[in-house]
Amino acid sequence: MARLTLSEIARLTEGQLLQGSPSALAEHFSFDSRTIGRGDFFFALTGTRDGHEFVAEVASKGAVGACVSREIKVRPKSFGLIKVADTLKALQKLASRILEQRQLKVIGITGSTGKTTTKEFT
Repeated sequence: MARLTLSEIARLTEGQLLQGSPSALAEHFSFDSRTIGRGDFFFALTGTRDGHEFVAEVASKGAVGACVSREIKVRPKSFGLIKVADTLKALQKLASRILEQRQLKVIGITGSTGKTTTKEFT
C-alpha cells in the first residue's frame, strides 16, 4: 500500500490539515472503523451511518488521522484531521492519484459466484 504523510494526503485530496503533524505517516486507508489499526488513516464517509461518529473511536485505536467534511473535536491533538468538501470524492481522488503514480495493475473479478473466495486467495 502507499505510505503517505498527512501533508501529502491533504495535498492529494485537496483538503486542509486542521490538526496533527504534517509528517505523520499513514500506510493503510479505510472507511470502515472496525478495520482501523495503529497508524491507519480513516475516511469518514456519510451513508447509512455517518463515519464522523466514529472518528473518536479510530483515534483511540491509534489511527494517525481522518478525512472529514466538517470540523469536529477529537483528542489527542496529535491525531490528524484533514477537512475536505466531500469525503467520498476525496477518497476517490486519493485512490486515483495513487494508482496513477504507482502504475499498479488493477484486476477485476466478475461473475455470479466465487468472487469473495477468489479475492481471499490473492
